[in-house]
Amino acid sequence: MKTKFYSFRLVRFLLAIAICLHVCGSNVFAQTVESYVVLDNAAGTLTFKHDANKPAGAFSLNEGDTFPAWYDGGYDGDGNEYNKNNIKKVVFDTSFANARPTNCYAWFYMCRDLTIIEGLEYFNTEKVTDMTGMFDGCSSLTSLDVSNFESTYKKCLREE
Repeated sequence: MKTKFYSFRLVRFLLAIAICLHVCGSNVFAQTVESYVVLDNAAGTLTFKHDANKPAGAFSLNEGDTFPAWYDGGYDGDGNEYNKNNIKKVVFDTSFANARPTNCYAWFYMCRDLTIIEGLEYFNTEKVTDMTGMFDGCSSLTSLDVSNFESTYKKCLREE
């Protein structure tokens, strides 16, 4: 009789653990890893990440021949187009090394205050098919090391 009491309590305990794992753990297992971009306009930083922690207000990567959602086009007093966002620095987070974007259309288009891109070694261009306008108008960007880019992109650069 004593044995049945203990085994019943053990079964209830194990059942409770199984239910808690299912309910409490479901959020952990349901998270999806994705590529996204965080714009900190106050700091002038655009950060590319690839993980399951996309914060509210972060942007998804653009698809097709559309400007990215972080682009805010405007015209200055002389009628010159520019990105009204205060982007001075771009950072590719280490997590972005696991991303495989296919489209980089106009990512930094008319970011005339952009002076530095950090972590470019974490930007894998293996699957990129379109980089049209990616650096157009980045007049303050004086150097760019693309030696880590895949050879298909280097071929595109030579053809342009």
